[in-house]
Amino acid sequence: MLEEKLKPLFATHRTAIDSVVKQANDYASNNEAYAAATVSSRSIILWSVASAMALATIALGWLIARNISKPVLGMSAAVNDMATGKLNLSTRLDTSRKDELGTLASGSNNFSEKLAGLIASTRDATTQVMQSSGMLQENAARMADQMETQAARVREIASAMTEMSASAAEVAQQAGEASK
Repeated sequence: MLEEKLKPLFATHRTAIDSVVKQANDYASNNEAYAAATVSSRSIILWSVASAMALATIALGWLIARNISKPVLGMSAAVNDMATGKLNLSTRLDTSRKDELGTLASGSNNFSEKLAGLIASTRDATTQVMQSSGMLQENAARMADQMETQAARVREIASAMTEMSASAAEVAQQAGEASK
């Protein structure tokens, strides 16, 4: 008689435990998938930004080389140094002449000033991108670790629920045997 009363309760209890275990497993799977997608999308963003910066750097290098590699006849040694890659952006050319060479020297000085600003801006932007990518990698790794910890905890809960269900079944069986 006790066994007849316990069997429906056991079945109800077992169904509830199975449902909780399934929900916990589904939750863990969803969180693992979300973490993987987040890590993947952050990696894509990181590589896209790095590729864009590499292309911008190559384009900037090409433009600089093209603009300073055309020698100008009659210019001073500073212009020749610039054309051969010996850039000293703090050196200014004499702009006192009132002819084409003075205009060219003035333009060269303006170019040097703007180039120094562009190099400083590029250096700052590169530093910021590197810092951001490092932070993205750290965040992605931290999220992956947290998701793994959470998944492990869910697995522990599911295991404990399974053990509790087995214990309940054993108690029900022993109660049934005791009632005989």
